[in-house]
Amino acid sequence: MNQKSTLEENNKLLQFINEDTIRIINLGLDKFAKTYQENGINVLQVDWRPPAEIEDDLSNILSMLG
Repeated sequence: MNQKSTLEENNKLLQFINEDTIRIINLGLDKFAKTYQENGINVLQVDWRPPAEIEDDLSNILSMLG
């Protein structure tokens, strides 16, 4: 994510938090957010992924287990 998109995401988050309604912040899988939205709940979807170095570490650990 570049700096501009990070600032845009932060602004969206701040606006979302300042609303006076029940809300959910969903990180990652958008399927969960869609379920809440279908039930009329205010959801902010954040496109988040673990940093690449963590993914590499997890991949190495999983390869040792399998």
